[in-house]
Amino acid sequence: MPNLESITLVLSTLKFQPTFTIGDAILGLTLLVLIIYTVATVALWKEAHFQSQLSISPFLLFEIEHPNQFFIRNVGTSAAFNIAVESLYISIKDTPEKKLFQLIFDEINFLESKNRRPLTFKNYLNGEETNFSISDHLNPKYQRKV
Repeated sequence: MPNLESITLVLSTLKFQPTFTIGDAILGLTLLVLIIYTVATVALWKEAHFQSQLSISPFLLFEIEHPNQFFIRNVGTSAAFNIAVESLYISIKDTPEKKLFQLIFDEINFLESKNRRPLTFKNYLNGEETNFSISDHLNPKYQRKV
């Protein structure tokens, strides 16, 4: 069995001197380029996948026509299902009595590509259902800047 002194003597005579050659530099540079290339390729793949999803998705536009006519148009390449339009709130603060209009739109089950459909809604004024026309409040020339 070797003793501790002989092991220490053997280890002290072994000297490890790392050498750095031009081949090691080229290998390291190649690894760096490969990592950058892989990251860029994954990013391009993700973008291509996203673009292909967009090309087959519906794309909806909300349109307002005078007086009080609202439409939804599908300009995408596929049909849209279960369309829910968020409620529209209009607050009138420049009159003696403050008014809060709320339009609650009905859901649309199906809208084909390149088609347009009118939106039906319920109109509320300060929480009570009304038939009051709000079209003047939607025209930017009648709005005041706050």
